[in-house]
Amino acid sequence: MARPRKPTALLELNGAFRHDPQRTRVDPEDDRPFGDPPEDLTPEQVVQWHRIVRGAIEGVLKFSDRISVEWAAELLVKKKIGAASSAELTILRGLLNAFGMDPSGRAKLSIPKKTAKNEFADLAEEARGSGAKPN
Repeated sequence: MARPRKPTALLELNGAFRHDPQRTRVDPEDDRPFGDPPEDLTPEQVVQWHRIVRGAIEGVLKFSDRISVEWAAELLVKKKIGAASSAELTILRGLLNAFGMDPSGRAKLSIPKKTAKNEFADLAEEARGSGAKPN
């Protein structure tokens, strides 16, 4: 099995692109809202869908993950009623790991930290821009 790719931000911090600038890449962004569960899910699957979404770390699940979350919700329902095969449980474990819902999965995640907005710095910047001197 191939080693998973390191996130671009981590490679930049480690200086990988200074050594090999031709390797520079841009990770895809998906700013679309995650949205509600698909209408074709059963009520039990909708409950599991919301359970997965609530349990995921903020910023991990993106719109493009909807099919994986749907699949995980279906497998969780099968697990709950005792109808999931060993192979399905392995797939479920892999999906939940990819969502960062176990310790090893969380260790692999790279989510940019949100910076707190400093309103005082914004005011100082505005004052500098208008020519006024800050106190």
